[in-house]
Amino acid sequence: MASMVCRIGLIGFLLSALSLPAFAMDLTGLWYGERKLGGGMFVQWLSNRRPDGFFDIEFRYYKGCKSERVERQIGRWTSGGNILATQVYMIDGARTDIRHRYIIEKLEDEVLHYRHVQTGTPFAARRLPAGSDWPGCTGDALS
Repeated sequence: MASMVCRIGLIGFLLSALSLPAFAMDLTGLWYGERKLGGGMFVQWLSNRRPDGFFDIEFRYYKGCKSERVERQIGRWTSGGNILATQVYMIDGARTDIRHRYIIEKLEDEVLHYRHVQTGTPFAARRLPAGSDWPGCTGDALS
């Protein structure tokens, strides 16, 4: 009897443990975002969050749809509950250690709405099919 209770408990634990990353798995893949900045600046980003917890992201900054600069970041990501956390350890090939936490507000129609915990800045990113490319400078922001 005790053996059966242990087995049931173990099965329950394994099922719950397997379901924990389900929310995190919903955030994997290719995500595109854009945002208007001050001074006529505009930024786009394309992020690839992989199931292994690593991500890479490229930011493209424009002024009047003229490219001003490009920045590439590599790091790790995780999520739990309504929190998305990132740790950037490389920017344009240089080592760094930058950590961000975001509150996930909603994931609806393949658009993720989230807010930076420290600054309160809202963001939105659209999930793209694998193999998608940049849409080009539009100046229209999702956020």
